[in-house]
Amino acid sequence: MDCYVKSNIICKEKQIKANPRSNYFGDATALNNIGLMIESGYGEVLPQIEKAQQYFREAHYLGNSDATINLALSLLNLGSAGVQS
Repeated sequence: MDCYVKSNIICKEKQIKANPRSNYFGDATALNNIGLMIESGYGEVLPQIEKAQQYFREAHYLGNSDATINLALSLLNLGSAGVQS
């Protein structure tokens, strides 16, 4: 059975933690979008600002300018006023 939404994010989180600079999991747009989902919460999962910032930071390091803005806004406690890509 394939991973979907919630379980897919958990799978990706484990893979990123194992190798944060992996090219295979280094899709900056996807990391930014996952950060947005985590920041606002999804399904039964409550928002997790610090975890979202980790995704924004990783996407920022990979060159995603939207993630840079989202990280800055999150650090300024503006929360879900993020830029979607």
